[in-house]
Amino acid sequence: MEFLTAQWLKTVPSTNTRLLEMVADNPDLSSGTVIAAESQTAGRGRFERKWQSTPGKDLTFSFFLRANAPVNYLPSLPMACALGVVEYLDSLGLAASTKWPNDVLVRGKKICGILSERIAAAEDNLSVVVGVGLNINMNLEEANRIDKPATSIAIASGKAQPLPVTEALDRLLPHLATWINRWKTGGFPSFREDWERQSIGLGQAVEVHSAGKVITGVAKGFGEAGELLLRELAGGLYPVWSGDLVLPEQP
Repeated sequence: MEFLTAQWLKTVPSTNTRLLEMVADNPDLSSGTVIAAESQTAGRGRFERKWQSTPGKDLTFSFFLRANAPVNYLPSLPMACALGVVEYLDSLGLAASTKWPNDVLVRGKKICGILSERIAAAEDNLSVVVGVGLNINMNLEEANRIDKPATSIAIASGKAQPLPVTEALDRLLPHLATWINRWKTGGFPSFREDWERQSIGLGQAVEVHSAGKVITGVAKGFGEAGELLLRELAGGLYPVWSGDLVLPEQP
């Protein structure tokens, strides 16, 4: 995986939407194309949640990926990207963890979210746009206005000097490339141990809010494609493919 030089846009509704439009207009768009926005006014997280960004505060970008990989690799692509973010944060001295399926936390608070959107998937040929939102210079007052516990590099590091978002992107992309290349070699099994080491919630009684339902059980691990495996009260393992993982201490 090699990323092209990022194209910075001043304001867009959503970097994912803009990149999907670019692919539609140019089916031969190069894999590794990256677009980033100084300001995102209608960014989308999972389940159509809003993810807005403020110039100089947050890093919001999307990249286009073509991969000779089977369809069952798709669910674990955001997980590989999350590990890339964890590695980048570690380089800044911040200990981060992952929360299935695609969030990155620092001290239990969300610092990064990832959204992948499939364009096409043949038997062994995937085309995907992946969006990443990383909180860089958000201050504590701004974080407290978010309805879920949130943090940023500035808050977690305690450094008053702002980190330029362009610099953050340049430093993050090589880490993403490393983990995406690993994902390409064997999907989720190729980084299962790394994910499980960083992942919160394993062995705990959890809830997963999915498609209007609440599924409860003990998080026992992950399947071959990265699906969450819950041990139900009846004793069987139940695979969960998407949803919001809620830990006991979370409201």
